[in-house]
Amino acid sequence: DWIGVSCQGLGASVWWPCKDHQSDEPDSMRITCSAKYPNKIIANGNLRKDTAIWSNYLNCWLNQSKWFVSYPINNYDVSINIGDYVHFSDVYISGDDSLDLSYYVLSYNEEKAKEHFQQVKPMMQCFENYFGKYPFWNDGYALVETPYLGMEHQSAIAYGNDYLAGYHGNTNFIAGLDFDYIIVHESGHEWWGNSITTNDIADMWVQEGFCTYSEVLYVECMYGYETKLKYVNNQRNRIKNDNQRIKIKKKEFKKLQREFNKYINSYNRVLNKNNSLIYKHNRLHHKTTRMQKSFKEVKGISISNKEIQIKTYFKNGKKVKEKTVTYTTRKIEIYSFETLQELKAILAHEIIHLLGIQHINVKGALMNPILQHNQIKELKLTIEDIRIVKKEFNK
Repeated sequence: DWIGVSCQGLGASVWWPCKDHQSDEPDSMRITCSAKYPNKIIANGNLRKDTAIWSNYLNCWLNQSKWFVSYPINNYDVSINIGDYVHFSDVYISGDDSLDLSYYVLSYNEEKAKEHFQQVKPMMQCFENYFGKYPFWNDGYALVETPYLGMEHQSAIAYGNDYLAGYHGNTNFIAGLDFDYIIVHESGHEWWGNSITTNDIADMWVQEGFCTYSEVLYVECMYGYETKLKYVNNQRNRIKNDNQRIKIKKKEFKKLQREFNKYINSYNRVLNKNNSLIYKHNRLHHKTTRMQKSFKEVKGISISNKEIQIKTYFKNGKKVKEKTVTYTTRKIEIYSFETLQELKAILAHEIIHLLGIQHINVKGALMNPILQHNQIKELKLTIEDIRIVKKEFNK
């Protein structure tokens, strides 16, 4: 039995108090943990102190370990592991520098692990060629055996693939190749996810996507270009939009579609009704405005009867027609006026019409009337004429 912690997605606040958002990282971290002897505690970073203390409460000896992380770290990357661990190490040489490689495995898996973890250094060289130096150089690189499949805990990668090739022995997952998928994928996260982290968990696909691309580059580095294409095509076969969280059965989809159309149609009916009301309102407003304008322009009107008499007779052997037009006044209607003076002018205007003077469009004539006398002579009524009419009317 042993203890491991993995909380990506769920959140680190489920097991230690923290500002639980990956947009903010502590610049360093000290981790102190105690466990019953002889269990060992493995955490992120470097082991600074490992001592045995007596617990009066538990009435037994405890191993107390103090670890220190010298780089910024995601909250979900912080982890502790407690179990019957043994430790062995190796060194990766990069130019004039060296990187500590530490491996913490259960005691009965030590020999198996020493053989299986030989693939770490070639992988590290591939990633360094593509992405640059390992980003947490001073804290070292570690693989820690865990009761779960794997997780990219910074500088203490969780490993639970049972020392098998592929994805827990499934080599179809890696196009029939022979490398340990968990080691390669989770180590790729040291660059993509740990060193470079998205601001929000909703964008986790970005770092997962680049980490998956790191697998492709590893395959090209170790097996060649053609094998890389085979690996990519194998990955492509698993791209499906069948996530159960968003998958809806056809029957359920049609039901949702009917409900949606019902609401849309209801909305459209209300919208059409509103549009009809708006159209009617606009028409009424237009008519009202036009009437108001007419009332302002038409102050009054004269109403009369028009009689036309035609007399036909022969003169000097020719047929002659004489036409006589007479107007009989019936009434004058006044619609609006603002002053007494304006009323007088309106009455004068309409009385003139009753005398047979009609409107014409002649510039300078105030009321633009025309005197029609046998269709022969036009007579303009000028401003001075109007003044005379008003003067006579006042008398």
